[in-house]
Amino acid sequence: MRISKERRELIGGFTQNAIKEKKSLTVGELVEMFNQNNEDATTIEELSYALTRFIATTPKKDVLFDCIDEENVVLKENPVGTVEKKEEPALVSLKDNDAVIGLMAEMATALYGILNFEELATVINHYHDLKCVKDDILPALTNHIELSGAEVGYTVFEGFVINPILLPDALEVTDTDVALIDSIREEQKECDRYLPDYETFATFSNITIASLGLPYEQFVSFIEKNINKLSVTMTDAHESLDRFYLFSKAGLSPDRFIEFFREEGFKFISKGFMDDFVSHAIRVYAKVRIYSINGFTPLELQANPELLSTSLEEKNTVRLPIVKEVIVGRNDPCPCGSNKKYKKCCL
Repeated sequence: MRISKERRELIGGFTQNAIKEKKSLTVGELVEMFNQNNEDATTIEELSYALTRFIATTPKKDVLFDCIDEENVVLKENPVGTVEKKEEPALVSLKDNDAVIGLMAEMATALYGILNFEELATVINHYHDLKCVKDDILPALTNHIELSGAEVGYTVFEGFVINPILLPDALEVTDTDVALIDSIREEQKECDRYLPDYETFATFSNITIASLGLPYEQFVSFIEKNINKLSVTMTDAHESLDRFYLFSKAGLSPDRFIEFFREEGFKFISKGFMDDFVSHAIRVYAKVRIYSINGFTPLELQANPELLSTSLEEKNTVRLPIVKEVIVGRNDPCPCGSNKKYKKCCL
């Protein structure tokens, strides 16, 4: 089942208000109340799924209710604003949290690309007090896949959860797939894991290249102004940029940028033009969260080399491009290559 963010928040917000007033409701009663107050009616199946997603994507302190089983929703014993906080008992079974674990797997693989079950359990416990261990992961994900009734945002393969970008189908694994996964796993060992606050973490399954801000906008502007030289349409260029973003997350390195775009049909008329193009591409790449460096961006690692392990430093391995933040003055030439002043072009 798929549900939009707006629909999830509508149902979750309604439940928050209803449960504050009633203290305890069955899912059936919630559905009836919701349908009396909203033109776009819901069902028991949709509401249950929406509440599971709402819990998984909302900071724990802001959720006022618990789904104690498949039929009942109750007000938390210690909602925000109460003074006393009781210690939460350890969970005997994670059955009721299978969907939460599945959604966390989708968000984690969107950011890190690949994790083993133990690593996923650690990430889940960092954000949710589920007290799960690696042996809980496979049963939970199997159940989540069955309950979702559609494709999920991860692939399960030999003790790992993997982003479908890296492995679309666990039943059709090629030597190339294995080589790429092994390469990413080796590099992940050399770097700490990026663990942002939960609200940020929950956004990464919806991040696109357009979310990277100014470097992306300047790259698009450069392409638009030189579209005839590049011999592609803007529609094709945007599709290529989307693939460039996904391939960069999965391991496309700067020394292969030109090869990638040539395969996409781009033409480069001179070395100088090619260098300008790559310069823009690297500024974008510097802000991409890369699987092989556990969700950090190249720019973050360049500024914080202590995030890399000592063993990598001892290898004296150059892994990141040299990326400098370019500050363009209003009267300077526009970096898009138009030969106009910045203030009259892309500012």
